Amino acid sequence: AEDAPYNPGPVLDEITLSAQTAAPGGTLSVGAEAGDSDGVRSIWVRFIHDETGTVLSVPLKARFGDPQAQGYYSGELDLPPDAPLGEYALRSVVLVDQRDGRTRYLREADMNWNARDTELLEEELSFTLVRDTAGPVLLGCSVLQETVQAGEDESGKVRTARIPLTAAD
Repeated sequence: AEDAPYNPGPVLDEITLSAQTAAPGGTLSVGAEAGDSDGVRSIWVRFIHDETGTVLSVPLKARFGDPQAQGYYSGELDLPPDAPLGEYALRSVVLVDQRDGRTRYLREADMNWNARDTELLEEELSFTLVRDTAGPVLLGCSVLQETVQAGEDESGKVRTARIPLTAAD
């Protein structure tokens, strides 16, 4: 029996993350631009927390509707409430076409340079899980003077104004 001709898998042109920080229990949007003459059947993106080995993965789906969105895929990565805090590195993107052609994109540290279906991730993306992603909230601001003159006064001192701010975190 003859071997079937080699069918290279899809090509990954770009991968993006909606944010570099997130909180457990939230989500992150993951996007990719990819293509294959046979059509892309699936894209799986995998992140790993290096300290604990915790794996978070998400399938990406085609963004249909807008003809300009052809070749664009997206998905929502659910971040478990009990996920360890810290950095999660993009470790792999696996793409499969409609005829089972497969391409695995890996970061440089994980590369198998001899595998014909393996490519280097051009960007080593990561995100950090933190307990609190919401910064302080400005609650109020008041100006204690109705007018302030710019520049220096007669003695050479720079004029200033007090503006108290109230914030909560």
